[in-house]
Order: sequence, then structure tokens, then C-alpha cells
Amino acid sequence: MAQLSEEQLKALNLKVQEIAKLPPEEQAEKAQELLTPEEMEFLKEQQAIRGQGGGCVFCGIAQGKIPTKVVYEDNDFIAFLSKDPANPGHTFLAPKEHIPILVKLPDALAGKLSILLRNISAAVFDAANAQGITILQQNGQAAGQTIPHMVFNIIPRFDGDKVVIDLPNTDLKEEDMLEFQKRIIENVKKFEAATAPGAKPEDAKPKKPIKFRGRGP
Repeated sequence: MAQLSEEQLKALNLKVQEIAKLPPEEQAEKAQELLTPEEMEFLKEQQAIRGQGGGCVFCGIAQGKIPTKVVYEDNDFIAFLSKDPANPGHTFLAPKEHIPILVKLPDALAGKLSILLRNISAAVFDAANAQGITILQQNGQAAGQTIPHMVFNIIPRFDGDKVVIDLPNTDLKEEDMLEFQKRIIENVKKFEAATAPGAKPEDAKPKKPIKFRGRGP
């Protein structure tokens, strides 16, 4: 299994971008000219597992194809440091399985995730000598998710740091609040029923597909 360092991956990405600018009939010849045998093997392996999360950077990390600084790993989850941290100690926690959004997380992993999130957050808090912790999880393009793989950002916080999470206040009429309360209560019951023993998993799908800015597998 071909493995590339972070520097090699950056160099490969630049080469692939250069090749992609050429007409299709010239790309194969240019690839032979620019790419090393190791890079060619890496790309072939990525293509072979594409469609099973192979084109996803988080899957590449979980499979050991993309080097990173791991702080926790078991059969189901991996936690690792962000290479572009919002604050020192910024850590990602993600399932190893290619699960695009939170609603797709199997019940068997949900309980384990809550314990891991608690423990790793506490570990990051102490390691960074933080004054607070922000846990951020996004689902879909509209929410800012750029890679279709569920991930939690665990960010140490400090007084006066530069992390900005600015939530606007939207004024709603009382009748609108009551209507949303009613809808959410009904949907909670629906999703609880959909995850009960014997239920069909597709019953728990959102009505609309969730979109992503980033390129999917």
C-alpha cells in the first residue's frame, strides 16, 4: 500500500492540477512524464477504493494513507491534530467508516461517540491549559461542511483568542415559535420510531438531500 508524506501529497496535488488543465487525450502522456511510480501507485489505490470513501481525506487518514498526528485510535474512531489549528491543540474526532453526516451514524457507534467526545475534549482542555472548549460539528454545505465525512472539531478556547463563532439573533413571532416546536416534536417521534428495532433505516432520512461544497468520493 503506497503511503505519501504531507509534502509528497502537496507536490502530487500540484502535478494533478497541471495535468487536469490539458486536453483529455494529452493527460495520460503528461502523467507518465510528471508522476513518479510511487505517485502513480497511490492514485491507482485511491481510484480502486473510490465510492467507498476512498476519495475522502478523512478516510485516507483513517486508512493510514495520509500521515497525521494521531492522539487516539480504536477500531471505530480516530482523533488527530488539525494541521491548520484555530488554536493550539485543535483536534478532530471522526469515525473511521465513511459516514457523511451525523444522522447517518449507526446506533451502535452513537453511545461510544458521546463517551469519546467527552474524554477527548477533557484531554485537549487539560493538555492546552485551556479556559474553555468549543465543539463544532457541521452537516452539509449550508452549514459549512466541506468534506462529506462526519467530524467533530474540538477547539481549546482562551480569553481574547481569535476564534469567532458569531450566531445572529433571528426574531420570530410567537406563532412561528409554536409551529416549529410542533414540527420538531413530531419529527423527534418519527426518527425515534425509525430507529426502533425492526424499522427501516431509510425512514430516518431527511426529506431533502444534504449538499456539500467539497468534492465527494
